[in-house]
Amino acid sequence: MIDTKNNNIIVKEEARNMLKDIEAVVFDIDGVLIDVSKSFRVTIGKAVQYFFIEILKYEGDEQLVKPEEIQLFKDAGGFNNDWELTESLALFYIAKSVMFNSRDLAVLRFQEPFIENFIFTGVKEFEYAAFSLLEDNKDKKTVQGLWNKALIRQIFQEMYAGREFCNKFYGYEPAYIKKETGTIKEEVSLIDKSLIDLPVAILSGRAQPEVDAAMKLTGLSVEDELIVSDNGRFKTKPNPQSLEYLSDKMNINLGIYIGDVMDDLLIVKNYNKKKNSKKRFLSAMVTKSVDRFKSADIIAQNVNDVLRLMRSG
Repeated sequence: MIDTKNNNIIVKEEARNMLKDIEAVVFDIDGVLIDVSKSFRVTIGKAVQYFFIEILKYEGDEQLVKPEEIQLFKDAGGFNNDWELTESLALFYIAKSVMFNSRDLAVLRFQEPFIENFIFTGVKEFEYAAFSLLEDNKDKKTVQGLWNKALIRQIFQEMYAGREFCNKFYGYEPAYIKKETGTIKEEVSLIDKSLIDLPVAILSGRAQPEVDAAMKLTGLSVEDELIVSDNGRFKTKPNPQSLEYLSDKMNINLGIYIGDVMDDLLIVKNYNKKKNSKKRFLSAMVTKSVDRFKSADIIAQNVNDVLRLMRSG
C-alpha cells in the first residue's frame, strides 16, 4: 500500500503495524547515507576505460560501461563489491576483444554479446560466462594473461581516493592516477541526523577507511563494535552472518535495515529465514526500481522518508 502521508513511500501493511516496535536501525552507506552516483558508480566505468586505453593500449573513445548499466547490476544482486564488479566488466570486454580479435572499443561496445545479457548472474557466474564466450583454451589463456585484476582494482582505488587519501585508505602512493583529489570528493551526505531517534549500526561493503570517511561526511557517531565493514571478518552480503552479529550486539528482537541494492534486500530475507527465532528485521529499500524490489517491506525515494515513517509509527 502507499503511505497516505507521503506519496513517495510504499509500505506493506504488516510492516506498518510493526513500525512502533522497531528497536534499532542498521544503515547501508552507499546510496543510502551518501550519494555515490558521482563517485563509486562513475569510477567503475572510468577505471575500465583507463585500463583498456592506457594499459592495454586499445583504440577508440567509445565508453564501454555506462552509469545506467551499473545500476542494473546493482539491482540484480550479486554485484555489491564495486572492485569485483569493475574487474568482471573488464574481463567481459577482454574476452570480447579476443573473441573478435579486435582492439577497437567501438567493436567491443556494439558487437553482440552485450553485458546486459549477463546481468542477472552474480560476479562469479558473470566471470564464468565471460570465459565461456571462448571455445579455444589458448584464447582463454590469452584472456587470463590480459586480465590483471590487481591492477584494475588499483586503478579504481587511485581514481576514487586521489593522492589525498590513497595511502591512508589503501596503504600505497598512487602510481597511475596522479590527481590530488579523487571521486570521493563528489560524495554528498543524504541523511538528516535529526530524524534518528533509535540506536544505530552500520553494515557496509566498504573497506574500513572508506567507512571512516563516510562517517565523517555524514557526521554520524556509531560505536566501533556496531560498524561492519568489508574487512574479512564476516561473510559478505547477502549472507546474514553480519546482520546476526549486529542483532546480537544490540540485543534487539526487531530491527530495520535500510539499503539500496538487491543484496541489501536479500540479506534481510536470509536473516528472517531462521527457524524458531523471534528476532526479525524489516527491509527498507531506497530505490527508484519499485518493481524490482516489490517484495521489500518498505520502498522509499530516500532514507529520510523512511526515518520519518518510523517516527510517525
